[in-house]
Amino acid sequence: MYNRTAEASDYPVMVQLWERSVRATHDFLTEPDVQELMKALPSYFADLDMKLWYDYDQIVGFSGTAAGKLEMLFLEPQHRQKGLGSQIIENLVQEDGIRTVDVNTQNVAALNFYLKQGFEITGESPLDNQHRSYPLTHLSLRK
Repeated sequence: MYNRTAEASDYPVMVQLWERSVRATHDFLTEPDVQELMKALPSYFADLDMKLWYDYDQIVGFSGTAAGKLEMLFLEPQHRQKGLGSQIIENLVQEDGIRTVDVNTQNVAALNFYLKQGFEITGESPLDNQHRSYPLTHLSLRK
């Protein structure tokens, strides 16, 4: 597995990947929220260190980090539960120094994934970062 820095020209592909991933994992999101988030994604991407992740020559997902925090990690649905997410997290911890992540509390599979990766719950918020009523669980890497 390898990665490369995402560029603005990659954003349309990333938005499409995000939509496929979210529709497979975030069934708690309303359709209007999905559409609104899709429109806002390119501006989020521009503020983060975005990486495209490849297995051989196929894009399997992307990540976005800033200041030691994993802001987003999305995989193509067909590549979930194959160990690729674990490899990405390991790389981001070692190479980019990520130490924290916030997870939608309703996304139990993601929460369990991060707990298995060595993160622990440090708090919760009743709203997401866009002030929507999607609670977040805050996690930090165990020392």
